[in-house]
Amino acid sequence: MPIACYHAYGLMLASDVLLPELPLAIGAPDVWIRLGVVDVSPSPSSTQGQFGWTRAAESDTVIHWNQVATFLVRNGCEIVVDPAPGAAEALVRIYLLGSALGVLLQQRGRLTPRRQRGRLRRWRRGFPGRLRPRQIYPGGRVA
Repeated sequence: MPIACYHAYGLMLASDVLLPELPLAIGAPDVWIRLGVVDVSPSPSSTQGQFGWTRAAESDTVIHWNQVATFLVRNGCEIVVDPAPGAAEALVRIYLLGSALGVLLQQRGRLTPRRQRGRLRRWRRGFPGRLRPRQIYPGGRVA
């Protein structure tokens, strides 16, 4: 039984992990966030990094952050969280709401790098201010 239901990115999240950063909600959950044990052994096909590794398959992805947690994201509808011993809850939530939820959104087809790049470009065009500092040339010409 989940502790609470939250609303984020247009999804209802039923979670065993307290997420005070998200607004509480009532309704049928689209995503389940559960505490559990995740296999922590990287395979030869895993992507290794300085702070952890990831292993992606067709329907699930495992994200391991050293000394924080391991997350299993399945079928765009479930995240299993396996916190490391002694890991701060706030740190686990940062990676849960960042990397793990990002993978889940990508599995659901809601977040793709190409689309996000296009949205950013449109946003920059419509932004009334400048996102880079102005350069003033001799003679007062502004670029």
